[in-house]
Amino acid sequence: MKFWPKIKSTLVFGCVLYTVFITGAYLVGLSVYPENLGTLQSVVFGLLGFSFFLALSFLFLFSDLLNAPLRIVLHFAVSMLVFYFILLRGSSYVRDGGSIPKMLLVFALLYLIVGAVVYLVRRLTSSAEKKQKPEDYEDIFSSKNAGRGTSAPNTKGGRRP
Repeated sequence: MKFWPKIKSTLVFGCVLYTVFITGAYLVGLSVYPENLGTLQSVVFGLLGFSFFLALSFLFLFSDLLNAPLRIVLHFAVSMLVFYFILLRGSSYVRDGGSIPKMLLVFALLYLIVGAVVYLVRRLTSSAEKKQKPEDYEDIFSSKNAGRGTSAPNTKGGRRP
């Protein structure tokens, strides 16, 4: 089945995201607001759902069927919707409606920062790979070079020097 590897990798990626988010939430939450542990625990299941839907949204980002700007816009829109519905509306963390736009703005800024860092890292690693791989490289083991051996046959037996 073709979909099973995609489903499996999406679930694994969702679990990785969840681990990172929950660890970060506990570290930040306990260091900033140690008395609000109950509020932090109410966000745990919201983070689980958010992680899996965010992992699903990465299918848009890595799709070959769409062009790059459309993939990024779709990923951003799905990520914002998931953040809004699961973490903001679905949890008891945000009680009043006034802080929701602020949280969405913070999420959008974090998305922009993380996206810029990922873009720069990918750009730098791809340019480094291009510099390492010379264009005039000729593979001596390919089938088109078969029979054009450059070394003389070993007529004395044993190892070559």
